[in-house]
Amino acid sequence: MAMKRDNNTPHRGFSAFSVLLIMSALSVIGIALLPRLNIQYSPSPVERNITVSFSWNNASARLIEQQVTSRIEAALSVIGGCDDISSRSSKGAGSVTVKFRKGTDMTAARFEVASVIRNIYSKLPEEVSYPNISLATGGSREKDILTYTIKAGIPSEQIYDYVVNKVSTPLSRIEGVGRVNISGTTPFEWIVEFNPEALESVGLTADHLATAFRDYFRSDIVGMTTLSAEDGVERSIVLKLQNLSTLDFDNIPIIRHNDRLYYLRDFATVRWREALPTSYFRINGLNTINLSVSCDANSNMLRVADDVRQEMQRLQESFPAEISATLAYDASEYISQELEKIYVRTLLCVVILLLFVLVVSRDLRYLLIIGITLAVNILVSVVFYNIFDLGIHIYSLAGITVSLGIIIDTAIIMVDHYSYYRNRRVFTSILGALLTTIGALGIVWLLPQEQQANLVDFALVIIINLAVSLAVAFLFVPALLEKISLGRSMTTSSRAGRRRMVRFSRRYERMILWCRGHRWVFVVLLVWGFGVPTFLLPDKIEQKGDEELPFYSRWYNSVMQSSFVAEHRATIDMVLGTSLNLFHTQTGQYNYFREPARKVLSVNAGMPEGCTVQQLNEVVQQMENYISRYEEVDVFRTNIYSYDNAQIEITFKPEYENTAFPLQLKQEIIAAATNYGGATWRVMGLDDSYFNNNVVSNYRSNVIRLKGYNYDRLSAYADQLLDSLKANRRVSSPEIMDGNAWSLPHNEFHIRYNEEQIAAMGLDIYDYYGVLRSKLYQERIAQIFSGEELQSVVMESAARDRFDRWHLENALVEIDSTQMKLSTIGSIEKRRTEISIRRAQQSYEIMVGFDFVGSHELSRRLVEKSVKMFNEEILPLGYHADAPGYSYEEDKKTQVALIALVVAIIYVMCAIIFESLRKPFVIIMMIPISFIGVFLTFGFTEFRFDQGGFAAFVLLCGIVVNAGIYLINEWDNCRATSSKRGVRLYLMAYNHKIVPIMLTILSTILGLVPFLHDGPEEVFWFAFAVAAMSGTLFSLVALIIYLPIFMPMEKKKSKEKKRGRIKRLLCKRVKD
Repeated sequence: MAMKRDNNTPHRGFSAFSVLLIMSALSVIGIALLPRLNIQYSPSPVERNITVSFSWNNASARLIEQQVTSRIEAALSVIGGCDDISSRSSKGAGSVTVKFRKGTDMTAARFEVASVIRNIYSKLPEEVSYPNISLATGGSREKDILTYTIKAGIPSEQIYDYVVNKVSTPLSRIEGVGRVNISGTTPFEWIVEFNPEALESVGLTADHLATAFRDYFRSDIVGMTTLSAEDGVERSIVLKLQNLSTLDFDNIPIIRHNDRLYYLRDFATVRWREALPTSYFRINGLNTINLSVSCDANSNMLRVADDVRQEMQRLQESFPAEISATLAYDASEYISQELEKIYVRTLLCVVILLLFVLVVSRDLRYLLIIGITLAVNILVSVVFYNIFDLGIHIYSLAGITVSLGIIIDTAIIMVDHYSYYRNRRVFTSILGALLTTIGALGIVWLLPQEQQANLVDFALVIIINLAVSLAVAFLFVPALLEKISLGRSMTTSSRAGRRRMVRFSRRYERMILWCRGHRWVFVVLLVWGFGVPTFLLPDKIEQKGDEELPFYSRWYNSVMQSSFVAEHRATIDMVLGTSLNLFHTQTGQYNYFREPARKVLSVNAGMPEGCTVQQLNEVVQQMENYISRYEEVDVFRTNIYSYDNAQIEITFKPEYENTAFPLQLKQEIIAAATNYGGATWRVMGLDDSYFNNNVVSNYRSNVIRLKGYNYDRLSAYADQLLDSLKANRRVSSPEIMDGNAWSLPHNEFHIRYNEEQIAAMGLDIYDYYGVLRSKLYQERIAQIFSGEELQSVVMESAARDRFDRWHLENALVEIDSTQMKLSTIGSIEKRRTEISIRRAQQSYEIMVGFDFVGSHELSRRLVEKSVKMFNEEILPLGYHADAPGYSYEEDKKTQVALIALVVAIIYVMCAIIFESLRKPFVIIMMIPISFIGVFLTFGFTEFRFDQGGFAAFVLLCGIVVNAGIYLINEWDNCRATSSKRGVRLYLMAYNHKIVPIMLTILSTILGLVPFLHDGPEEVFWFAFAVAAMSGTLFSLVALIIYLPIFMPMEKKKSKEKKRGRIKRLLCKRVKD
């Protein structure tokens, strides 16, 4: 018996014309706001950290911590919005990092930090450099998007001056430009090279010479006065005392000795030279001057890059003939190509979905309604994208693409229902279905920070689109159907179709009745198909201390350690774990977190301690010459930061990027690295393989961290921990680390004096130190103003290059007419430098690292035992020990717990919607069945499961239950108007809704097909599409089989109707 249509349209607050007019206006606003969306390739995470760094040449870590770091840290800790503060003090440098709370205005915070630094700088030692504040204005790290190579036939210093004055300033004014940086130029400096023997002859040291030089160019403020100007207003005047100094360095007076005035020329020679580079940056191995432009993270990168290119083209028209600029690197090209690829796939997704609607409905008006609904939904959502400051990037586009299928699903359900029944009763099921999806996506905000940063925009875009689709389904679709009437609904069918439906329903009813009588079989199949995670069970329950294991633990150990289980453990796990074990085995081989980025091959190089940046540069140039021979390489960028840190990043031309060439080049570079001796090489990227020819590693596999408020006592406890670890024969190379498991302190030479021998010879140790210091002296002693610019002055000993360790120990040194050599009064030994002093949350931190000869389980127990012993027996109040570390397994456990939370949220929502505790259990059953599809797909293939797969898990929780919600809601509606009960009532609801439900499932699958095009190497998209498609397909098993089997159905009429019939019979008997 077919349900009758309700031809009376319910009362609405707005007329159809008013709704269409409002939605049209919002759509026009959305079109106008489209160009305002920021376009990036990947989301730019907002940095809530501000780092203040400074230097103090040759100062010890302890001195820097006491005199500088602690003062800056105390001053910054009172800034508004400060959530946490940490610091690091090392030899010659230090830094303080302030972390701010969410919602803090980072621009205002940066201004406040700068103000604090200006106020406190005058109270710091004079030798400390002015602190640098390293943060972009918008609160995020800036990335270079364009790099120009400047070529000219004039000195680099002149090129630098021209670019700074004529090019850098106009570019920095462009909206969205974060920073304009010039590299490749090395400033000139004055070199004062003195003869240490000449200084010794008149009783001077290098420090005396440096002091005399500084005094010559000294400028002191002696006071202030006021002078009356011509207008009669008195103005304050600063009085300075300054020598009539010139740049004629040779005639600088140094000292009067034996009635003779000695000048600088008597001890030293002065020359003007280009300073030695402290770092290098090259593109394609060319030593050129490079102009790099970065984009603010909150700006449209493509628009900013286009504006910079146009401005550079305009500026080049006024360049002198000898200067030219060539665009060497353009990050926007790759990003533009990738986004265009995503746009095409998204458009293809829309076309496939609309063609699917047309094929199924065979009605152009139906297609027109769905198309208009989709366009209005997206355009209205754009308004909210701007309100929530959402940009267009790979993850937000993924959210939009996923939303398309759900929006069309919602539109199909509403159009089909309203065109047949002329009411909005189905909106309850639409609301429940979309709320479950929104609730599932809400757990993204509970993920770890590094994963949340990428998926927040993905989830927020879907939530916005689904929220808008609710309004569109409730208001816009009925209004549109009032103006564009459909000939028929997809729910209606022909006479032949109804006959086929009757025959199918009879067979389907018999199957359901049989299955409902054997439910236990399907429960077992579900549990076994999903998998029992026996592979997670430990081999043995360990005994804690002297406590005896309880009976059940002893029984467990006897079973797990029996010969049968031990011999067949892998088979047992495979048979009982089925799909879950298969998925765990396949995906457990790698870290599944991947970042979407261009394929990059990284080549890193370093040299041993004692080498220079220039020596490393010579070796790296050989590798650059080797790479430049390959035409398939697009760009390789070289950065040399220090003697032990150089990096070459290689990208490939698009036509070769997905061929075998990148991996072939990787193997060629690994083979070539062995020929470039003197440096250690690390080659990584493109795949999971990794090459490192450094036989000495600074890495320690186990780390214990000590915290406390007093650094000296904490150091003593660290030494005590070292002694404790050394007592264990399995512990290898225990060390106090320099901050983390990868960094050991560097080495340096220490002079150990024999104080008794020095006293016997009647020497002053400070005099001897002064002579040695003069031999090895090299310092930047001043900056002088030439009339146009500040110029650096470096003073160095002429003997420092030839005064090596042998000379240091054996060369004769004359002090007060006494000649001696160091080997007679002391010795030189090599030892570790002092470690950096670190503070976090007002506590000092020291790391102790060590390697362990044995299994990971044994090393873990040793760490836990050591931490427990120190916390309970050794460390006093205010001190604490722990074992920091990052575990991907812990992350996976967290994600499993979050998915379980999603299931609980969906259950509660369904219980509220259906006012039942049993029906939601049937709906929730669809989720694990859909997961089986994902497990089998990734378990039987070598597809890479990344964060896209996890996003699909979250999304599946929300979308696979929708079909069950629609069907159960229709069952409730039929139950209210029909006398049928039991399986026949379910079949009635099933036949009414199965067509639109199947359309929604198929549209979800078809909408993801275009994203399989680039194959498994595609980050996020491929894993997401495969997981969502396989999970949705398997949900059909739950919909067709498990839902009717476990659905609570009444075999007879309701109790109310029974009571009414009994009451009528009693009344009739009374009358009789």
